Amino acid sequence: DASDIASTIRQKRTKERTTDNLTNQVDMKEKFMNKPSEALNELGVTRIENGDDKGYKIDRNADKRILQAGLQVGDRILSINGQTLDNGLSEKDIARQAMSAGRLRVEVARGKRKFFLTVPVPGNSD
Repeated sequence: DASDIASTIRQKRTKERTTDNLTNQVDMKEKFMNKPSEALNELGVTRIENGDDKGYKIDRNADKRILQAGLQVGDRILSINGQTLDNGLSEKDIARQAMSAGRLRVEVARGKRKFFLTVPVPGNSD
């Protein structure tokens, strides 16, 4: 009957969305490992290299996952898992460490305040 058909369509759409989400997570993880700058740009995170001001800035088109993690537009990321972003490690090295840790401990500067956030890495335990 009609309610069975509607239910089947809903289940199919939910399954497709779940598959798309998993595919997007795998794609993003793959891109993060191989082309971290590109992946970060897609998430609305841009690199800052302005004299002593180094790190990454959350810009106004930040991905909702970035905002859900507690970051805000204008925040600057100073270090990830204790690694300052200007210590000579490449973005790929930092990405590899972050993926293997499963969580990121992010040092954030917001205005004059500095604090830490712990952010889960998508795709590791999901």
